[in-house]
Amino acid sequence: MTAGPLTLVDAEDEGDLLAGGVHPELSRWMSEGLRAIGEYAATEPFQRMYREMSAMSMEDKAHFVRTVLLNPEELDRRGLTPPEGIRIQRSEFGDQRPTVFCVSQALPEGALWKRITITYDHGDSFPVQEDDNR
Repeated sequence: MTAGPLTLVDAEDEGDLLAGGVHPELSRWMSEGLRAIGEYAATEPFQRMYREMSAMSMEDKAHFVRTVLLNPEELDRRGLTPPEGIRIQRSEFGDQRPTVFCVSQALPEGALWKRITITYDHGDSFPVQEDDNR
C-alpha cells in the first residue's frame, strides 16, 4: 500500500465523510488492509494454528500467544511469518473483554487511524452482556 501526499478533505464538501474531514483514500486503505489481513489469516499455516489454539483453555491460549504468536522464530518455524506490514500482537478492548490476539496492518500516516485490526477473542468461552433495551 503506497500513499501519495496526504491532505484532508473538508467535510462540508464531502457530505458522507466524518465531521472535521478525513483523507479521501481512507476507505481504500482500510479495504486493502482488511484484504491483506484476511489473505494472511486464510493461509493453511494460520488456519492450522487457529484450530490448535481453539482447542485450548483460556490460560493455555495466553501461554500460546506469548510463546508462539509473539515469537518471530516460532512463527517462522510454523510458516506463520506475517507479510511485510502485518503484525500479530496482544490486544485489549476498552470494556475489558478478554482477547487472545489481533492481526493488524498499519495505515499511512495521516489516515485518521493508525492501523486496521482484526481481533481474535475467546468466542463463546466468556459471557456476553445482552442489552435489554433493544
